[in-house]
Amino acid sequence: MVEKIKKENLIKIPDMILERVGLHRGDYVEVSDDGYKIIITPKVENETFSDDEFDKLERLILDNKKRSFSSGKTLLKHLDDISKK
Repeated sequence: MVEKIKKENLIKIPDMILERVGLHRGDYVEVSDDGYKIIITPKVENETFSDDEFDKLERLILDNKKRSFSSGKTLLKHLDDISKK
């Protein structure tokens, strides 16, 4: 496929190629070269906490009780419980 480099160095990547590599509008890519080719590599965005999850974590900190949790499931249940207070 041949694509024209447009204004502001933009190029359209065909939908067929995006689908094959699992990219969607808004995803991040790394652009590099090897001296002969332009290389576009999909980058996984770091997961972040939502505002609600940060609020739950803050409540856990403010709970001020030393606790240990046997699993991630029990921690999540505790976070849900204290977020309802």
